[in-house]
Amino acid sequence: MRSTLTAALLILAGWLGSAVALAEVRSGITVEATELRDGGAASAAVLQQLPAQTRVSILKRQGGWYQVQTGAGQQGWVALL
Repeated sequence: MRSTLTAALLILAGWLGSAVALAEVRSGITVEATELRDGGAASAAVLQQLPAQTRVSILKRQGGWYQVQTGAGQQGWVALL
């Protein structure tokens, strides 16, 4: 019984730790000029051109795309590579 409770608490602690890590917003800087698109696909409309060295907040990753937010508050998608 005690080992089952210990295992359950360790699983719960791990789950809570991962939830906190997922809630963390990460930032990045574009290495080169990059197109900010309205979706995570090369066929998505271009919203604007981000110059090299643009700082962005990374909100989400989906395949080879990041959903980001610029310092001005505009959200969109940039290719990972």
